[in-house]
Amino acid sequence: MKNAVIKHLEQIADLLEFKNENHFKINAFRNAARIIGKLQDDIIVSVESGELKKTKGIGNSIYNTVLQFISDGTSPAFQELTETIPVTIFDLLEVRGLGPKKVALLYNELHVQNFTQLAEALHNGTLKNLKGFGDALVSQIESELGRIARAKNYIYIHQASDLNEHFLSIIKGCASVTRVHESGQLLLIREVYSALDFTLLVESQTVFLEHFAKHFHFILHDDSSLTINELEIPIHLHITLTNSAFVQAIVDNTIPHQLEERYQKLKNSFTDLDSFPFPLFETEYYNFDENQVPNSPSLLQREHLQGMFHFHTTWSDGLNSLEDMIKAGKDYGYKYFAVCDHSRTATYANGLSKERVIHQRDEIRQVALNCGVTVLSGIESDILTDGSLDYDEDFIQSFDVIVASVHSNFNLSKAEMTARIIKAVEHPKVNILGHPTGRLLLKRDGFDVDMKKVIDACAANNTAIEINSNPLRLDLDWRWLPYASSKGCLFAINADAHTQDSIQFVQYGIMIAKKGGLQEEQIINYFTEEHFLKFIKAK
Repeated sequence: MKNAVIKHLEQIADLLEFKNENHFKINAFRNAARIIGKLQDDIIVSVESGELKKTKGIGNSIYNTVLQFISDGTSPAFQELTETIPVTIFDLLEVRGLGPKKVALLYNELHVQNFTQLAEALHNGTLKNLKGFGDALVSQIESELGRIARAKNYIYIHQASDLNEHFLSIIKGCASVTRVHESGQLLLIREVYSALDFTLLVESQTVFLEHFAKHFHFILHDDSSLTINELEIPIHLHITLTNSAFVQAIVDNTIPHQLEERYQKLKNSFTDLDSFPFPLFETEYYNFDENQVPNSPSLLQREHLQGMFHFHTTWSDGLNSLEDMIKAGKDYGYKYFAVCDHSRTATYANGLSKERVIHQRDEIRQVALNCGVTVLSGIESDILTDGSLDYDEDFIQSFDVIVASVHSNFNLSKAEMTARIIKAVEHPKVNILGHPTGRLLLKRDGFDVDMKKVIDACAANNTAIEINSNPLRLDLDWRWLPYASSKGCLFAINADAHTQDSIQFVQYGIMIAKKGGLQEEQIINYFTEEHFLKFIKAK
């Protein structure tokens, strides 16, 4: 709820700026959003305890706005502003490079209020005539619109997993179906999905189609395939009538023709479809150095995970307390923990000052005692522009575990960004390089960096590379895993969890690691506690 309140206040501030209201009023809402972000307790607790009403910077008007939003999911202040402004304005504010003032200019001068109209202004040349819309910004907007258009054709890995589970349950309940198996993108394991494929073995195609038609409208292409277009992305079904045709259809609809020879060499090494290494037949593997292509499937299992690192609590921008996160992690099977809340420079995420780190350590000791597990004092330290970490050197030495991540100044040159990250990786206290490219799938490309040099530096300095399992990141990209693996790198599969529920994101990181051919001994989360403690002390 706290994050929702913060977003609501920021949206009001954006709308006020869009309407060119008094800047003191605009700043009051933005400041209130920042203040609430720094509150130790959840917003509901702060309201019920009376803390919020007494907090400096939260006046009566904003306090009442917060109460109304908590109660109704909106507020009079927001509704009044949106009475005269199309809600699609918020879509335009998501375009990088367009703040409220530039969106207001587009709206007032060119009557642009949605993506379609922005694209028209771009292509008919009127956009570049607006004051402040130089060639660089126009080019960036064109790129952003292309990204937004492409993103509409995809869903994320967690959405695909949910849709897969839902759809499988429907198919299995249809008359005449004796076997069903994922194929295509689901078996290859993609970061984002444009379609889902399933192969079916049925006793009678006629009976199956009659039953299936009760659930979905579909297009029947020929005697063996159909498409459903009424869900988020297309669903393709491939219908077979014999066991041999069933297996062949899965292969034909999954493995690229260029890799057929590799398939023939490996197919007799595995006992069933579920053990076959389909992820190793992604098209990109065709262009890899042959020495980097794994020769055997990854055998990673979620149940074997030991250590949970890089998660956030209410000390920074997490939604659950430290004790609640540890208890949820234990339920998930983790044996030991390293809490890594945000460091002080990350003010937007309620980053920890030195004093708050010290207070957190008191709680860490108590929680470890209460829960009967090892809890280490870690930090997700911002990598500053010059490559240094986010506290003075003496204080840095007091952490057990450090995840170093870039969260700002993404537009450095490739050489500058590479040097920045390598300097952090070489620091003797940095254990893990967090989300190494900073990408957000379908939203933001990773920053420009020489990943080979970064990977080489990680290997040389015994710094593990994170596979951030948040389904919007999945960073490091799996395409770098074979190279990093060939260099002897270690990896960390971290959920980057901000809630108890998001601890389960680790399953997506495991899927990506399996696609890259990684094994348990390469991943520090699979280390025993004793082995992990040796790893962090060896830096």
